[in-house]
Amino acid sequence: ALAVTVPGRHGERDPAAVAAVVLAARSAPGSAPTVEPSAAGQRMEFSRVRAGGQDVVVARSDRPFPMPSGARTLTAASTNLWVARRGELTVVCVNWPTPLLLASRLPADQLLDVALQQEQ
Repeated sequence: ALAVTVPGRHGERDPAAVAAVVLAARSAPGSAPTVEPSAAGQRMEFSRVRAGGQDVVVARSDRPFPMPSGARTLTAASTNLWVARRGELTVVCVNWPTPLLLASRLPADQLLDVALQQEQ
C-alpha cells in the first residue's frame, strides 16, 4: 500500500490513489512508474503525455477512483466526473467507461480534453 498521502483541503488526507497521482505529477518527468502495484489495493498503470506545453500524468485503473474531499462533480447526478485542485495542480477524474485520473498544471477544461482523448 502507498504510504505517502497528500493533504487535501483543511488538512484532510486524499485517498491513496489520488495522492499517488498528485505525487507523480509533482515529480520530475520520466520518474513516474509505468505500473504502481497498488494504492490502497487499487492497481494503477501510469503514463505521461504532453498537452498545452505541460506534462500530464495519466493513471488508469479497472476500478473507479474515489473522489477526494474538496472535489466538485462536473455532472449533477454522478461522481463519475470530478475535478479538484491540489496547490498548482488540477486533478480530473473520468470514472466511465474506463477509470482515468489525470493531474497537471493545465486548467480543468484542457485536462478534461486530454482525458477524453485517452478514452479513444
